Amino acid sequence: MNKCIKPSSTAPSRSRLLGRRIKKKQSSRLGLGRSGTKQQVVKRAVVVEDWPLILVTGANGYIGSHVVLELLKQGEYGVIAIDSLENSSAESLRRVRELASQEKSLGAHHPPIYHHQTDIRDRRGMLAIFQGYRQRDGRNAIRHVIHFAALKSVEGSRLNPAGYYSTNVLGTAGLLEVMKASGVNSLVFSSSAVVYGSRAGRPGGPGHSSTDLLAESRCPVRAHQPEAERQANYARITNTYGKTKLMCEELIHKLCYEHGQSTNSEENFRAVILRYTNPSGNDPSGRIGDSPTYPENLMPIAAQVLQGTREQISIYGADYPTRDGTGVRDFIHVQDLAKGHLAALSAFQPKGNKFSRGMYPNNCQTYNLGTGKGASVMEVIQALTEASGRPIKTTIAPRRPGDLATVICDPSKAELELGWKAEKGVLEIRQGLARLIPPTPTLLTDMARNAHGRNRHNTTADFLITGTSRRSRTQAAQIRNQARELEEHRAFLEEVSIAQQLGIVDANYAQQFAGPPHEDDEQERSQFEPLIGSYVGEDFENDVEQLPCAAHAAYHRARRYAEGRERMSQRWSELEEQVAAAFLICQKATKNWTSLPGTYTLPPNTCTCDPINVQERSMDLFDIISSSPDVPRTAFSIRLLQFHELLWQTAVVSTSSFVQALSAFLEMRSDTPLYARGGNYRKRNLRVPLSHSIDMFSRIRLIQQKILIEGLQLSQNDQWANQCPRCFGPNQHEVKSHPKEPDIIIALDGNFQQRHYAYASKDNPPESHYPRSFVKPSKITNVADTLTATDASAVGIDPPCADVHKAANDARGETTWEKCDDNGLFASACRHDIPLMFANIYKTGEKLYYPIALVRNLLADFPQHKVGILYDIGCHLERHVRRRGLLSDRLPDLIFGTSVFHAYVHEWSCQVKYNPRLNPWWGLSDGECLERLWAFLSPLISTLRVSTRLHRLTSIQHRADYYTKELNEKAAYWLLQKLEHANEVISSSRQELAELYQRPNNYTPGSNYNSHFLEQQWSDEQAYHLHTSRTSEKQQLELGRLLCLEEELNKAWHSLKQTHVCQFKGNFRHNEIL
Repeated sequence: MNKCIKPSSTAPSRSRLLGRRIKKKQSSRLGLGRSGTKQQVVKRAVVVEDWPLILVTGANGYIGSHVVLELLKQGEYGVIAIDSLENSSAESLRRVRELASQEKSLGAHHPPIYHHQTDIRDRRGMLAIFQGYRQRDGRNAIRHVIHFAALKSVEGSRLNPAGYYSTNVLGTAGLLEVMKASGVNSLVFSSSAVVYGSRAGRPGGPGHSSTDLLAESRCPVRAHQPEAERQANYARITNTYGKTKLMCEELIHKLCYEHGQSTNSEENFRAVILRYTNPSGNDPSGRIGDSPTYPENLMPIAAQVLQGTREQISIYGADYPTRDGTGVRDFIHVQDLAKGHLAALSAFQPKGNKFSRGMYPNNCQTYNLGTGKGASVMEVIQALTEASGRPIKTTIAPRRPGDLATVICDPSKAELELGWKAEKGVLEIRQGLARLIPPTPTLLTDMARNAHGRNRHNTTADFLITGTSRRSRTQAAQIRNQARELEEHRAFLEEVSIAQQLGIVDANYAQQFAGPPHEDDEQERSQFEPLIGSYVGEDFENDVEQLPCAAHAAYHRARRYAEGRERMSQRWSELEEQVAAAFLICQKATKNWTSLPGTYTLPPNTCTCDPINVQERSMDLFDIISSSPDVPRTAFSIRLLQFHELLWQTAVVSTSSFVQALSAFLEMRSDTPLYARGGNYRKRNLRVPLSHSIDMFSRIRLIQQKILIEGLQLSQNDQWANQCPRCFGPNQHEVKSHPKEPDIIIALDGNFQQRHYAYASKDNPPESHYPRSFVKPSKITNVADTLTATDASAVGIDPPCADVHKAANDARGETTWEKCDDNGLFASACRHDIPLMFANIYKTGEKLYYPIALVRNLLADFPQHKVGILYDIGCHLERHVRRRGLLSDRLPDLIFGTSVFHAYVHEWSCQVKYNPRLNPWWGLSDGECLERLWAFLSPLISTLRVSTRLHRLTSIQHRADYYTKELNEKAAYWLLQKLEHANEVISSSRQELAELYQRPNNYTPGSNYNSHFLEQQWSDEQAYHLHTSRTSEKQQLELGRLLCLEEELNKAWHSLKQTHVCQFKGNFRHNEIL
């Protein structure tokens, strides 16, 4: 009788997490699976007599482990647990066994649990598992499948869309294929409320009616669904994760329809789909909970903050239309969620089988699981603070693309049909999280803090690092656990060795744990362990730099560096106004640091030191800026900083090169070399101190500009005029050739060379620190939300040249951008090459909302001006603006065109409408001024890719300001060149037209070509393309008709020739007779 809890297969869980190298094992039982990993092949099946089994994928995860625990406590099914352990730990399942064994209602009759570390995409390994569990009569022992295994991060799906489609969609498709091949026809699929997409962006929560909740009908999925309805579902989903879940639902519906026509309901494929959002909380014991390897949800991050392993929580967006500005979510307790999955299983039971009774005519039904109430992110954080008694530090970050304001599910259908209702709320969630305090460090933090390795902890934050439990002291337990304990001890020592090499832990840390070497013997197996295919794992041949523990250390080093920079920046911010005031006073007194001040009064001495130890001396240095706001040891001359500023503006010399040259220059003129402190005769590196002084000098420059603007009381239009007087200055005595002629012509373009590597810095500059020419991320996010809401209106937009000229997008740059956070710049410039505005492209491609945000920002300051817009794909931009109803109040004032050098890539029908050389009012504006700007900014590329994010933005702003200054100083010469070029074009055009007018016009006999004829021809050409929609499909049809006409003409011409030949012969014979 199989009445005991089965131990799992030996799986090196922590070795996958920390990337230790696994030796290749030669065995006749090992074969090569489809995924290329070594996989154990079925040698003999496991016979399960008393227990029907439920296979759970993703069983070691947060929700999966709680569902497995509820199944075992229920005592009706055994469990086959499947998990790849990529973002979970084998420890969670071990704790589930211990908790289940304590269930007294089951007595000694505990259901079995089998564990396999397998990737669901490995179909050979999955098929071996499905076919490896049999009942005594040979039937498959697996009754149902609960499918959790998936990647589940919205942000992660933006960075790695291919991985999400592979794991979520292809993995689910493979699972369905294996289920059908094995005769397992019942599935509970864990979907997500993310599939509702922009439908979820409605107000909800307490005080709102039930119509505000997300019902299942908001996103209908059917086997035979109208294409328009299906496309509308996808159009409203704002992230790849949601699209993969919707694809999985479609696959399940189609499979249920195609394999659900049998009269025997047991043979039909049946499925229940569950949608929910934001599971939280943990088991009352506190021993299992949400502790992923890479946490991205609110609750595990909050737990890490309370445990001290993370400094703060980033709240993405505090400007949503909600109660406190943060996102509102339906936080469902994980125990309620687990019971909801068990309630879904009741639909397959003989007593309550809704499939056999015809309640589910399509063999598939969808339910929402939730509380029906919403809580904001800030409310949850405040509740956790009250429950734990510890403050939780938060920071406001920009919205993440794809995030929605409110997501609250309507669970009424599940309550009515499944008899399920959520019983717990935010109160129970915060009480459960409070049980995890005080924290227990994970493996890396435990080693970093020199903790004792044999201390056992029972919180969910603890990973198993010290072997198995010591509660069982019997000889049988020792024999059963010996192989696993030795294997884990060996893995532990390997991990400590790697950490010692990386400098994470002390070199003597592992000496107390040194033990006898363990020979890995595959024959050492428990008598209860089934010989079923169990995922062994990949052979890790990575370098040390690629190991997860190295990445962990590198991440925290970069984070500490960024935090130190942030603290330094805040301290400078407190002093910058005082420093700027002193700078301006001294600048005036010394005539911009060119002469010594005549008289100077020392400030009062605030030193509290003993007067005996205080010495005073006069200095000839009167123009220095220190390199530290607190205890400076180094200072640099302001004249040197001014020289560096001019040198950097003209030559973009790096700080390291400048310091190296400066040090070499000064050492040749000094008798005493400059060494660093410590007595090792190591030369001092002045790069960091000089960087701090340069940053302070830049802050002073910005304050000078603010004082100038406020002192002159410049309006927003005055500031625009100061940027380009020719475009935005006074327009007296200007004569327009036509009322529709644009007052301002701007060019738009994106650049993806000016990107930033994510590993270089972890700073997240607030909007208040963004340079003045950069559009704030919140404004761009608002435009992105507007576009998301109008996606349904944009279906079918396909300009004829869209496939010929493509802007950079996510798919094209996936490999290039995978290591970047800032992917590039989007900018606008006037017709005089002056850069106007910038937008930082964050983790995406050249999206539509960037040009719309820049144009909207410009139009807000010039409500009466007509604006011409030149863009590489201006045709595409205008179609979206008109179809989506964007800028509707200013459409009569806008004229769209394409940049000249990009225009020739477009089709001729597009050039007729948008080429500035073929349309009036554009003059000689070519729209390529941004290409000249990108060339001017190109020397910054290499250095800014590895700088801090804020330094990148400010450097681009300073360089653009210098570029603007140079262009304005040369404005007269620039205009003269343009005038001379315009006169040359006019002169050459008149000469060529005069020659043409001397030629006879073949289309109007008796007259020559004239201007009226040419203008009429061009008007007819434009009218034809303006009133004719020539898509590629229509062109192919017209070409087919033309070829048919040509064939008919050839036949007619051939028959006509034969008629002429016969007539000629007849006339010849008649003449011969006469």
